[in-house]
Amino acid sequence: VSAIVSVLFHPEIISCGWFPGHVVMATPSNVKDDVVGRPMKHGNASTPVILCLESSRCLLEPLCSPQELQQELVPYVLSHSLQSKTFLKLSKAERQLRVKALTQQMLSGEQAGSVSGNGGESPAYIKEADSSEFGPQRFWAYLRTKYGTLGGHLEQTLRLLQPRLKQRRVVVLRFDADELVPSSSLLVRASKPFGVSAEAALSSARCCCQVGEFDAAAVSSWLAEAPVSVRAPPLWSRLVGETAAMQESTAGAVDDQHLGPHVLLFCTDAESTDMAPKVLTLAAHSLLGGCRAVPCLSSIQFRQQTSERLAALQDMCAWSGGLTINVDEPDALQLSVEGLAAFLFDEAAGSSSSGPGERREFYAKKQIVGNCFLALPALSKASGSPSSHPLQALVEDGTTFDATIPSDSMLDVLLDVSLAMPRRWSRSLRLWRECRGLRDIVFSEPGGLGLELDEPDLHSCDPERHSWRLRATHPPASSLQIEEKARLVAVNRLRVHSGTPRGEVAKRVACRPVSMTFRCNRGAVFADDLGMSLSLAAAEVTVGELREGLPPLKNKEPPLSTVAEKIARTSGNNIGPKEKQAHRILAAAKVAKNDIDESDTSTKAAMRLPEHPALLYLILLFCGDLVMLPRVGFLGRAWSNLILHGSRPSEEDLGNAGSVHGDTGFRETQRLWRWVVRWGHAPPRAKVPGLWRWALQTAAADASKPVSSASEPSQPSDQNTCASAVLLAAMKADAASLLGFSQGLGGACPGSQIAAAVVSRLVTLVQDVGGHPQDNGLAPLDSSILEALLREPFCLQRVWFLSEEAVPWLVAQCRCFQVEFAAHCPRLFRHFMNEGFAPELFYCWWLQQGMLICSSGSSDEEDLLRLWTIFVFERSHKIFVRAAVALLGMLEPKLRGDVDQIVKVLFSPQTWDLGRASLVDRALATKVTRSAMQDILCTE
Repeated sequence: VSAIVSVLFHPEIISCGWFPGHVVMATPSNVKDDVVGRPMKHGNASTPVILCLESSRCLLEPLCSPQELQQELVPYVLSHSLQSKTFLKLSKAERQLRVKALTQQMLSGEQAGSVSGNGGESPAYIKEADSSEFGPQRFWAYLRTKYGTLGGHLEQTLRLLQPRLKQRRVVVLRFDADELVPSSSLLVRASKPFGVSAEAALSSARCCCQVGEFDAAAVSSWLAEAPVSVRAPPLWSRLVGETAAMQESTAGAVDDQHLGPHVLLFCTDAESTDMAPKVLTLAAHSLLGGCRAVPCLSSIQFRQQTSERLAALQDMCAWSGGLTINVDEPDALQLSVEGLAAFLFDEAAGSSSSGPGERREFYAKKQIVGNCFLALPALSKASGSPSSHPLQALVEDGTTFDATIPSDSMLDVLLDVSLAMPRRWSRSLRLWRECRGLRDIVFSEPGGLGLELDEPDLHSCDPERHSWRLRATHPPASSLQIEEKARLVAVNRLRVHSGTPRGEVAKRVACRPVSMTFRCNRGAVFADDLGMSLSLAAAEVTVGELREGLPPLKNKEPPLSTVAEKIARTSGNNIGPKEKQAHRILAAAKVAKNDIDESDTSTKAAMRLPEHPALLYLILLFCGDLVMLPRVGFLGRAWSNLILHGSRPSEEDLGNAGSVHGDTGFRETQRLWRWVVRWGHAPPRAKVPGLWRWALQTAAADASKPVSSASEPSQPSDQNTCASAVLLAAMKADAASLLGFSQGLGGACPGSQIAAAVVSRLVTLVQDVGGHPQDNGLAPLDSSILEALLREPFCLQRVWFLSEEAVPWLVAQCRCFQVEFAAHCPRLFRHFMNEGFAPELFYCWWLQQGMLICSSGSSDEEDLLRLWTIFVFERSHKIFVRAAVALLGMLEPKLRGDVDQIVKVLFSPQTWDLGRASLVDRALATKVTRSAMQDILCTE
C-alpha cells in the first residue's frame, strides 16, 4: 500500500492532472504561498488546529437503509410481543392493534416513551414494554452496534489523529445547520447572540484543548452529549472570527508563514446548508477579507455527497490549499486519515511532496483558464486570476428561505397549551401566522390524531398533489375545522416536502406534544406578496426572541417604573411640546457682535436681522417653511452662522456626537431645524430628495444616479431590480455583516425582498405627482440616499434583516416600544395582556415597513412623508416608537374586543377612520426621549 501511495502522490503525476483533486498531496519547499508570499512550512508543530464538527441529527442514527430497518424491526416486534404475558391473553384484533402500536413506538425513536398510537393502548402494556429488555432503547442500541453510526466514524477519525493533535493547540467548533433550505431557527442562530441563553449556547459549542490535552474520547462525548434543545450556530462566521483571533495572538510570536491555522471540516450531513455551493463562495470572500492569511482547509465527508456539493467542496479546499476526502466505505477510513495527517502535519513528507502552496498555485491557474466549479476570489492580484465579487452570488443565486417552520422560541410558545400569562400571547401568534396562510395545530394528549393524509404523487400532473395533503379529519382533529386539502409543511422542526418518507412523518407525529403546520388559503392576507410575507415572518421571529428571552414587564420595577415616573412628572404641564420648544429656542437665541462681518451689514432693516437673532428666529418659526431655511442661510456669513452652522452634523462630528451637542449655538440651530421639520409646512415632494440628500450629507455626484441604475465595476450586469440595488448599497455600508448573515442562512438573503418592497413604496410616496418617473420606476431616490440610510444611526440594514445584528437590534427596539406603550397606555396594555395579544408584532412589522403601510387613504400620505423627513433629520428611531404608540392610542376604542377583533382591526387600515387627527401631531405629543430609550436598553 505504501508503494502505491508513494507513486500516486508523486509531484509529476499530480502536475499532469492524472490524480483526482480530492486526494492530491503535494508540497515542494520552494513554492511561494499566494497570500503571504513566503514558503509555507505547513508541518510546523506550533501551528494550531481548528476542528469543525457538524452536529447533525443523524450523528447517532444507525447507518442502515429503510429496507434493512424493516428486516430488523419485524422479528424484533414479534419476539417482543410473544414474550409478553399480557399480549398472549388478548384477542386477535387487539393483538393486531398492539403490534401496530409497538411498531410505531419503535419507529418513534428511543425517547418514544409511553406514546400511544391510533388504537389507544393500555398503559399497563406500554409500561411492560418499556421495562422489557426489548424496549426501543435496546432496539436502537442493537442497530447502532450492528451497522455503526456517523458518530462512531467521527470518533475513530479523531483517535487516528490524536497523536498529531496532542502536539498542538486545538480548538473544536461544533456547528449545526439546516437541511437544504434555511428556516427561522437558522435565522436566529445565524445572528449575533442576544441574551444569556444565546451566549451560553455559543460558548457551549466551542471547546479548547491546549498542547498535550487533546483527547478523542472526551471530544466525542462532548459532541454526543450536546443538548438537543440548544442547537449550535452555523459555522463560517465563527470560523472567520476564530482564525483571525488565532492569527492576531500568534502574529508577534511566529513568522507570517506559520500563521495558520489548519482547519479540518468533518461533514456528517449530506444536505447541510453550511456546505452549499453558494455558502462556500461567500465563505471564501469572508476568509479572504477577514483574516490576515487564508487558512488551509481540508474536509472529510462521512456520507455520500451529491456531485454538485462535492465539486464545490473540492474547489473550496483546493483554493485554500487543502484536501477533500470522501469516505464511502469504513474500511478506507484509516488509510485516508493517515494520508491526510501526513499531508498536514508531517514535515518530512512536505519536503518530498507538494503542499498547500502548490495546490493554491494550481487552482489559480485553473481560475485563469476558467475551469473551476465555483467563482472564488483570487488569493493574489499578481496571479492574474479573474476576480469575483460576493454580490454576484447574492444576486444571481435563487436560494429560498423557508419561513413556515417556527423558530425554537416560537415552537416552545405554540406547544404550550396551558395559556398561562407569560405565553398567552400564543393566541396572537397563531392568528398572525394564519394571516400568512399557516395553520398551527398542536396535539398534547396521547391517542389518535384523527388525520388522514395523502402521500405525495410525483407522477401527477397536478402540482398540488406533489405534497402531503389533508384528505379527511375525524375526532379529535375534526373539531379544529382545518381546511380541506391543506398541505402539511412542517411537523415541529421538521420540514415536510415531497421527498419526506412516510416513516419519518410517522416518527415525528408520534411524539407528544406535536405541532403540525398546514398551508391554508383561508384567512391568508399576504400569502402572494413575498416581501410582505417575509416581513411578517421576521416580525414573529423577533417577538419570539423578545418574549422568551427577556423577563415580562412589572409596574413597580425598572424599566417600566422609571419611564412611567418621567411621564407622570410631565403630564401635568399645560404647555404643549410645540410651544415649549418654541419658547426655548427664542429664549436662547443670541449672537455676538463680533460674529457679524461689516460687509454683511446693510442700510435695509430686513438685512440687519442677524443683529437680532430672537426676532429672526421668531419670523422663521412663524413661516415654518423648511425649504426657505437654507435659502435664508445663504444671504451672508452672519445668516449662515445663525441658520446653517451646526444644523446637521459634519463628517467629523458623525464619529463624535457629543461635540455638536456641547456647543450652545449649534444646539439652538438644530432645535430650530427640528422645530420646522416637526411642526412646519411639509415641503413639496419634488424637493424631498434634495433635502434628504443634504441632511444625509451624501455626495452631490451621486444625485443623478437612481437606485436601480447604480453601477460598479465588480457588480453583476443585471442591476435592474430593486433587490439587487439594495444588496449593492448594503455591501458598501457593511459588507462583512451582510456576508456573515447570508452565509449563516445557507446563502439566502430574505432581507433583500423585504427592503425591495419598502423601497418601492417609499419611491412611490416621494415621487412628485406631476413629475415623470424614469423607466426603471425608482427615481427620484438614488443610491447615495439608500446607502446612507443603511448605515448608522439609521440602521436600516438591521431593520431589513441585512445584517448579523438584525435580530438583537430589533429585539432591543421592540423592548423600547413595549415599555413606552405600557407607560403611555397602561389600561390598553393590560387589556392586550389578558387577551393574549402581543403589540410588538405589529410594531416590528410597521418598523420594517417604515410605517408606510399605516395609511387609510391618500390624505395620510403627507403624514407618512413628514414622518420619514423627521426620521432623516433627527437620526433616531424614536419617531417610529412615538407614531406606533400614538396610533394604538387613537385606535383604542376599536381595540377593546377580543384578540380576533384586535388583529382584524390592525390588519385593516382602511377601516381606521382616524378623522382629522394627524398621526404625526399625536406622535409628537407623545413624550419619548433618547435618554429614556437608552435607559431601557441599559436596564435590560
